[in-house]
Amino acid sequence: MSDARRQTLARLVKLCGITLVLGILVVLFASIWPTATTQRLSVYVDTSELAPGEHLSTTIGNLPVIVLRRNAAQLASLNDNWVNDSSGWFSGDPSEVDPRHRGVGVRYLIIEALGTALQCEVAVLPADDEPFQGRPWPGGFADLCRGYRYDWAGRVYLNQPALRNLRVLPHSVNAAGELTVSLP
Repeated sequence: MSDARRQTLARLVKLCGITLVLGILVVLFASIWPTATTQRLSVYVDTSELAPGEHLSTTIGNLPVIVLRRNAAQLASLNDNWVNDSSGWFSGDPSEVDPRHRGVGVRYLIIEALGTALQCEVAVLPADDEPFQGRPWPGGFADLCRGYRYDWAGRVYLNQPALRNLRVLPHSVNAAGELTVSLP
């Protein structure tokens, strides 16, 4: 083999080695910086038109979400003795959520609108005189498949097959009252 051919082959091997090392470095550095698929999806929710006691149903990504602006009557109806998991122990709530009302603040409740027993869609069920567990229904949420009921904090009532509370989504409220919801 001639010297010229040997030098060309050596250069080619060096070039392949450098290309391989650069490719590995690109993959390693790309995994360090978050991309659109690895970042948590956060969405601003306009609640300026939402009066106390009203809610809006929306989707974030493909997840159904209910945003409820609670009023004083809804907050007063919360009773730890009527619910299965008042502390949120089984539900895995975000750390910044207060277990008494299951929100960052008392004003808003942001929940995944899927029941915890069968993952059926959940709807808002207003208060009425129809009895539920021996007392008038104070309002809250109901699973559309089986009718499992949850209070205004998304906590599941006692004596039902559903044992976990509705999932509270990570959210924040800034000083101006603007709401940002994130997917877990």
